[in-house]
Order: sequence, then structure tokens, then C-alpha cells
Amino acid sequence: MSLSLWIRLSTMMFLQFFVWGAWYSVLSVYLLGPLRLSPAENASIMGLLAFASIFMPLIAGQITDRFIPSQVFLGFAHLAGAVGLYMGALGKDYPMVSMGILVWALAYAPTIALTNSLAFAHLKDPEKEFGSIRVLGTIGWIAAGWLLAAWRNSSHAIGGNDCLYLGAAASVVMGLYSFTLPHTPPARSGVSPFAFLKALSLLQNPRILVFLLVSFVVGTEIPFFFNLTPPFLKHLGIPESDISFYMSFGQIAEILTMLALPWFLKSFGPRMTLFIGVLAWPVRYAIFSLGEPRELILGALALHGFCFVFFFVVAFIWMNSVAPKDIRASAQGLLTLVIYGFGMWIGSWFSGWVQETFTENGQTDWRSVFLVPTGLTILCAIVLFATFPRGSMQEVTAGREPDPLRDLERVRESSVSGDKT
Repeated sequence: MSLSLWIRLSTMMFLQFFVWGAWYSVLSVYLLGPLRLSPAENASIMGLLAFASIFMPLIAGQITDRFIPSQVFLGFAHLAGAVGLYMGALGKDYPMVSMGILVWALAYAPTIALTNSLAFAHLKDPEKEFGSIRVLGTIGWIAAGWLLAAWRNSSHAIGGNDCLYLGAAASVVMGLYSFTLPHTPPARSGVSPFAFLKALSLLQNPRILVFLLVSFVVGTEIPFFFNLTPPFLKHLGIPESDISFYMSFGQIAEILTMLALPWFLKSFGPRMTLFIGVLAWPVRYAIFSLGEPRELILGALALHGFCFVFFFVVAFIWMNSVAPKDIRASAQGLLTLVIYGFGMWIGSWFSGWVQETFTENGQTDWRSVFLVPTGLTILCAIVLFATFPRGSMQEVTAGREPDPLRDLERVRESSVSGDKT
């Protein structure tokens, strides 16, 4: 990969996630605060991207496979998304804001997969080269949070909808930049729009079925972090202007945890790595439920690195390993749908309902709110530990768990056989 190509694709990833990171982790504070929306309305808006992710990537995939170059679709999608975020920033009530975010969600949902596929199309060795490009996406998310915090702490602060204006401006830049990306024409491969249904055959494997159910439940707990943590931090006395900075601790930890992942997989195997990843969720939410000390709660934000990398990243690696080669892409799509589609969409509604249940006279009992995801993710950790196969990634992929008694028997038989010869 040439330096020029690396810069172009890395800039694409940086802008792609800058757009999302500019507002997603702080919008709830604005919706529940100045706009005075209800927890249910906040949950509805925050769940729109997950809702769009259920069907828009499939539609866009067919369009870019058959009719339109990927970079052209990306350009128009991000320009349309900028319009949606601008509408949301201007909105002063639930219908207007939700309509704007819906427009953005419908436009943005397919671009996550498309930026990946566009990069893959121009890399000679995606497995080795893609990581150095994708990490710029995480850096873009962090940069957006820090820039927003700097803006809010400056003399030019304009209010809680500034995050949407920042996202809209970044979306315009990304839209225009997309037209300059390497040409990626339609494959016109004639791929069936229902190709992903082939992955459903994996559900015949009980372990994969249970793993997908665990992944779904964990996916429903994501909104407790992105939707409810910002207003919780405000409740603790964190200035609204600094919330985006503190929320970026999770993405910083994500980079560090990603670097440590190969060592963990080699040393502990996927079962223990996944277990640590799931267990990080209840640890974080249990700390939140304590409500103090504030320094401990801010430190717990960094557990997002373990939550995301050790569970979700390893989940996709494992799914890619166990799926037959001809349905690996479909298997990845199925896992994406389970976690980021149905999981986060239902989770947004669920988190809103939980908050509303424990809110009285405008005061939220945050301890009770965070005990709910704590209990659910502890259950997920127990189920995962009891059902996921042991061994290294190679042994798990081959369907062979290490069994000391069986291996001892094989050694004994081999020894006896050797004596006879």
C-alpha cells in the first residue's frame, strides 16, 4: 500500500467517524435538558441509527453492487446526512429533531459498511493493512469530542445543539471529500438481495445460536452507555461543556485495548477474552450505580475499551472463523444485524423505559437505572462462560475443545501401538 493511498483512506475513516462522534455521545444531555423531551422520546431519537441499520445497508449494498460507484454513493449520502443533522439542530421539539436525525440515520447507516468495502477493494492485503486505516476512525471520534469540548469552553459557545451543527459541517466535508476517493465501480456480480439468509443455517449450531442470543442482549445494553451516561455525568456535576471530553476516554481505551488484543487471544483464547469483555459491562455499570466517588466513575468510562474490543471485535473474528467460507460475509452481516440493528434499536427503547420507570418528579434514580444492565450482563457472562468452547482460536474453529483425559488416552494408545512395532 502506497503512502498516498493510506492517507486517502485514513482521511476517509477519520471523517466518517468524526461525523458520528461529534454528537452521538452528548445529544441526550441536550434532548433531556434544554428541549425537555421525555426519556422515551430521547430513546426514540437515539435509536434511529440502529433502526436504519436493520435495512439500509442491504439496500445500499445492492445499489453499489449494481448501479452506482461506492465513492459517489458515499458523497451523496453524507451530503444528505448533513441536511438531516442541520434540520435536527434547528428543531425545537420532538417531531422536528426526530425527523432530522431520521434523515441522517437513513443516509449514514449504509456508509459504515461502504467505507470498509471501499477500503478493502483497494488494499492488497486487507488483513494486515486495514487495521492501520480503521484506527483513524476511532481517532476521528476522539477528535470530534475534544473539538466540541474546546468549542463549548470558548467564548463562541452557542448551546447544546452545537454538536449537531458540528456533525453537519463534518458531514458536508466528508460528502465532498468522498467524490475524490479512489474509483470503486459497481461489481454487478448479480448477488442475490437475500444472500444473507444463507447465514441462518448457522443457527442450527446450538453454540452459535446461544452466542447470538448473548450478543443480542449485550447489544441492548449499549444505549445505557451512549444514551444515559451523558445525562448521568451531568447529574454528578460534570460541566456540560466537558462531557464530550470525558466520554472520549472510552475511545482512547479502545485503541490501547486493540493493541493488547492479539496477546490476550494468544494467551487466554477466545473464550476467556470474550468472558473478560462481557464482564467489563457489569463492572462498569455497577460502578455507575454507586454514584461516587466521581473519579472512579470517570475512570470506569475507560472500561469501554474492554467492553467493545474484547467482546464485539472478538465476536466478529470468531464468527468469521466458524462460518463456512462461502457465507462468511453473510455471517458477519447477521451478527451486525443482531448487535447493531435489533440489539441497539430495542436497547434504545428499553433504556428509555428503564429511565422513565425510575424517574419521579423529574429526578432519576440512577442507582436503580444502572443496576438493570448490571444484572443482565452478569447473566450474559455466566451463559457465555458455560457454553462457549474452550481452547485456542484454531481449536475452537475446528470444533475441538482441549480434553486432558481424551488427550491422555490418545497418548496411551499411541504408546501401546509403538510397543507393538
